[in-house]
Amino acid sequence: MSDDHLSNEVSVSGEMTDTGVKAGAKSRAVASIDRLVGAAVDIGSAYLEGFAARKRAKTDGEVSLIEAAADYGVQKIGASPELAQRAFNRHFRKVLAQQENIEAVVEEAKVDLIEGRQDYEDIEGAMSEEFFHRFEEYSASANTQELRHRWGRVLAAEIRRPGTFSQKVLRVVDELDRDTAELFERICHFRVGPALYKPLMEQLKFKETSALVSAGLLVDPGVGGQHTVFSAIRQQDGDDLMIGGTDSLLFGFAKKDLAEDVPRDQLAMNKDQIGVPAYVLTDAGQAISTILPERSEDLVIEYARLLAKHVKGGALMLLRPDGRGSLVHVGIAQPSK
Repeated sequence: MSDDHLSNEVSVSGEMTDTGVKAGAKSRAVASIDRLVGAAVDIGSAYLEGFAARKRAKTDGEVSLIEAAADYGVQKIGASPELAQRAFNRHFRKVLAQQENIEAVVEEAKVDLIEGRQDYEDIEGAMSEEFFHRFEEYSASANTQELRHRWGRVLAAEIRRPGTFSQKVLRVVDELDRDTAELFERICHFRVGPALYKPLMEQLKFKETSALVSAGLLVDPGVGGQHTVFSAIRQQDGDDLMIGGTDSLLFGFAKKDLAEDVPRDQLAMNKDQIGVPAYVLTDAGQAISTILPERSEDLVIEYARLLAKHVKGGALMLLRPDGRGSLVHVGIAQPSK
């Protein structure tokens, strides 16, 4: 087994060389493939060859195993030879089908790791036994391409950042119907952190909102709706500098420069709070959204350009954290046409 593990490690690591896959993720990918697949199949271009080999094995060694198990059933349980043969035949067909599903999911995860976004933080640490235990159960029943693709992206996301998919989140993924999953993927195109910026997207229909809330992906917006609140930094002149955006890119403007007639569907103002009208993702929704492409910075700029039309001077500052607790001016968001 040690030789098989080493061969698997060399093969997988080789495929991920020069692809941008981070060292920590690469190590976890090797461990995951070894755990879920082992040396049973050559992950990668030889996948179809491995599939064919498994089919041949079913008619060779697996048949012998089924026959031996059936004989045991006849002797120990007292079942008729025909009944025992049918029962064990059915059992092993099920086991083989489940393993085929798992291996197809692993292949999807490997493709996502190699071809997906590589802008995640390189962290150390192993994936939990609890995750593997639950994930094996769910991926074993992934008998369609859509389900295999979904669970493959879940595995890839957990490899990139262990601890993202808790038992609760995995259950939410498993219970998602296809229509709701497609709707969620579509609206996450407008996600900035834990929120979906409503001014940049079409308003969800009541039926769509209900489906997302029922699936555990969206916080119930209620009658009044929700918004993400801007931070306020008091300036020397006594006015506040309003700051919004994401962890890596923010926009800022002086509160005194904000027009009083900003459309309510573009800016939420409640007493002393100002923010972006938004739909808010649940914790499970935020975790699941990590399997989708990240475009928060583009959305921050797009919204800043929209808001700039309602700020004196017609432009918003773009800022980045410098890692030492300060913000650095990096550009200007001009008003959109």
